[in-house]
Amino acid sequence: TGMSIGFRSAISRYGFDTAKAYLMAYHDAVDTLEKLVTDENIDCDFARTGKLNLASKPAHFDGLRKTHEIMSGRLGLETRLVPQSELHTE
Repeated sequence: TGMSIGFRSAISRYGFDTAKAYLMAYHDAVDTLEKLVTDENIDCDFARTGKLNLASKPAHFDGLRKTHEIMSGRLGLETRLVPQSELHTE
């Protein structure tokens, strides 16, 4: 999310609309950086490779699932939930 706390924590702390605004500002910042690199022909090997959030314990995976459901369902963002058995493909 570009925040030091997870998206669901941001929703709890700031409310859905503010958390969404923070998340979208992060996405906009990456778009702006990409445009700057392209427009100014900056040779820096910029590449959009996505983001990966990991569950450090099996019990944390349910939290990732809930975040995935919010981001893909309510926000319409392209997200993918990768189980541990498929993590090696990322």
